[in-house]
Order: sequence, then structure tokens, then C-alpha cells
Amino acid sequence: MEGKFLDNIFSTFELDLPHLDSMEAYIAFILPKVKEYGGSFKNTNLWQGARWMEIQGTDAWDKSFIHIFMPENEYLIFDNGVMSKRSWRILGNSLLIDEGRATILYEVDYIDSNFFILRQNGTNRYFVLGKEGFVRKIKQDWRVAMEELYNEYRNNSKFSLWVMVLILALVLILGYFYM
Repeated sequence: MEGKFLDNIFSTFELDLPHLDSMEAYIAFILPKVKEYGGSFKNTNLWQGARWMEIQGTDAWDKSFIHIFMPENEYLIFDNGVMSKRSWRILGNSLLIDEGRATILYEVDYIDSNFFILRQNGTNRYFVLGKEGFVRKIKQDWRVAMEELYNEYRNNSKFSLWVMVLILALVLILGYFYM
């Protein structure tokens, strides 16, 4: 009885990721929570020269796009091994990408050692990239990627810790008075 009671109390404060219908919905839910834990876009060592794999919000990825933002504004895209060259430029906290037929301004919404999340300026369309090793490790599953992104919030959230400390203190106080 007592174990189930405490389990119910502690499960109330778990930071579960709710079930949502699309990767865009997950990103819209998660980004405000993890933004403060991300790295700095100004730290070009974090993203330049790295092999970023596109995370697509579909269940069947038929292509493996690898993106490399090289120094000197060279942007390489590998589409199942076939390379095309484009260019990029930094504009404040934004990335301007010349995609050949169009030049698109992306806002950098989040970056860390595994994720590089860009949002097309003026829209809610996201361009989600993950380090190649990380994306291959999760078997290109966008749902697992969203769980991993949400783990940044879980691991850094002090709310759960304070709630547990408060409950423990309350249990100790009640135990002291009723013993």
C-alpha cells in the first residue's frame, strides 16, 4: 500500500513526453523547454565541418541526406552518396543557405553536440539535423530523436529534484511526528 502511494506521488512529477502526431508538433513542444541548454551558434567549431544527417519526420526514410557546412561558406549535401555544392552565410543568429533555385533564411533555434535545428524564417517549418553517428545509432527514428532532445530538458530540469526533496522532507517530518 505505502509503496503504491509513493509511486503514485512520484509518477505525478515525472517529466514524460506527451504523445504528439508529428515531428513538428514535438519540436514546437520541446524547443521552448531546451533552448536555454543548447550551445552557441557563434561557436562554429560546434557545427562547421561536422557531418549532419537530416532527420525527416516520416516513418520511411528513403534517402540519407548528409549536410556539411564547410569553412569558406561551402555547403556540401550528399544525397545517398551523390554530392552537390551550395553556399551558406551567417547573418546574426541566422543562416542564409543558397539552395540553388532559392536562397532561404533559417533561424537557428537550437544547437548542441547532437542536434542542429533550423527554422525557416517567418514559418514553422523546421530543418532538423543530427550528427551522423547519433542519427545512425538511433536507426534514423525521428521519435527516438525527439525523446533524446527532450532528455536535455529532463536531465537539466531542477523541478523534479526540488519536488522530490520537498516530498522527502514532508515524509520525514510526518514520520517524525507520527512515531
